[in-house]
Amino acid sequence: GVGEDFSSCSSMRGPGPQEEAAAPTARVGLDPGSCSQEEMGGGEDLVSQNLVHDLTLVSTNNVTAALSKTSSPVSHFRIDSILFVTEQLDDWFKLLVTKKVKEVVVVNRRWPKTVVDFPINGLDNTGVQQLSICFCKIPDALVYDMDTLLVLDLSHCYISKETLHDMVYRCKKLREIHLGYHKESVLVSSGTLQLIQVWFSQMDLIEVRAPLLQKITVSAVPKGKDKLRARLQGCSELHTLVGNISAQAILIEGHDIRMGTKLMTTLKNLHIGVSLSKEKERKHLLNIFKYFPYLEKLTLWRMDDISSDEAVEAAIDDWADELRAFEIMRHLCLLKFQGFKGRDFEVCIVEAFLKLSTSLRDLVIESDTEDTFERAKSAFKPPSQVNVSYQKSNVAALE
Repeated sequence: GVGEDFSSCSSMRGPGPQEEAAAPTARVGLDPGSCSQEEMGGGEDLVSQNLVHDLTLVSTNNVTAALSKTSSPVSHFRIDSILFVTEQLDDWFKLLVTKKVKEVVVVNRRWPKTVVDFPINGLDNTGVQQLSICFCKIPDALVYDMDTLLVLDLSHCYISKETLHDMVYRCKKLREIHLGYHKESVLVSSGTLQLIQVWFSQMDLIEVRAPLLQKITVSAVPKGKDKLRARLQGCSELHTLVGNISAQAILIEGHDIRMGTKLMTTLKNLHIGVSLSKEKERKHLLNIFKYFPYLEKLTLWRMDDISSDEAVEAAIDDWADELRAFEIMRHLCLLKFQGFKGRDFEVCIVEAFLKLSTSLRDLVIESDTEDTFERAKSAFKPPSQVNVSYQKSNVAALE
């Protein structure tokens, strides 16, 4: 991930802010001390604030009792503390059919010794809107359409690319897909998908066909020597892209963004990793600035170490001369540099934007060392309309 926080395994999220759709309410568990022995053994009021959470119910029997005996709705069903088997999940899902459940979170604590099969078809008719699964295997494709599911969150799960493709196809209202520690290629097609995040993963191909897609994050590395290929088709609404050009080849409508052969005018927010010591990647970065002329927010992340002849090569590049006629200089409002080391390539790029951009208002320098900030402060002379801020790095950079 890049610069954003990660959630716990039971509701995994990768880099990038979450969309407003299906935002969960507070997860407050049942306090065993507040209930009588009769209630804990099967009384009516076993659900607190519409939540069933095994952390407080302690055992599978109490979870079953909570679902069987309560007259309250169960909008949030969370199993992340006790051990269970597939059959127990299936039984609980049957009990959820009448409980108006909105969110289901399941974490298999037997992993890695035991991989539990997740009974995905058991969720039919439950009305679940947000599904988060961790350390499970999803062996079969959906038999039924899941017309209510909005958010699918799979972390460290075993699921084939065919099963995932069929699952997404059958989720007729799906807005978000989050895949963490994923090791299979991803091929999805959806008429409703707005966001997809793939993080801390390893694969050879991501292919997305989604006319309403607004944001994609590709935080993944290839399995082999070739670059990971990310292909986006029919994504005319895309406004945010997170990826890198060192380990990835990102193609939009068949055009490699590194080549700059076709303009994409809808993208407003780009977060891109690059190895600046490689001349080819610096040229690709210039092409990317051409490809996305109307960027308003640009985050550059330096993925490599400092080059021994960096000063000479940076002077030869002449970034100011290269960028002078670029349309991006009239639209970019925010420039952020992550992994900043304060060396010549970075300084020359930032200075070019400070000198030439008529729209730039904010410059953010992110690093993990204080001396880098001092070098930046002595190197940059920002115009009065540009606010410069310095931030300490808090997470590992994008893979």
